[in-house]
Amino acid sequence: MDQLRQPPDPAHVLVIPKAHVENIYAVGPALGAELFEAHALVARAVKRAFAPDGITTWSSNERGANQEIPHFHLHVYPRRVGIPYPPLLAKPETPVADDVLRLSAERLRRAIDELRD
Repeated sequence: MDQLRQPPDPAHVLVIPKAHVENIYAVGPALGAELFEAHALVARAVKRAFAPDGITTWSSNERGANQEIPHFHLHVYPRRVGIPYPPLLAKPETPVADDVLRLSAERLRRAIDELRD
């Protein structure tokens, strides 16, 4: 994985539509409903798989909000009481190891499968 694009937490997940949509202003009702359903499912899966104390979700739209990638996406970020929220543009001092990211992805897939059953 690109070490400069590491997530600040191995359970930080992006929900990304397959169809190209530059930002939230271009999301129509049908895609919006589909995205929100996926976003909620991923949030429940992160909660199940990683047991955070809470979850922060967001999207950044346009330059003024630091949108770096011109393709709409939603963040699902696990939170822990007493651990400060990282700055949006912070790069982790120590990159998350690829094997840790793979294990996190496996845990998340299992949780999604359990929630869908």
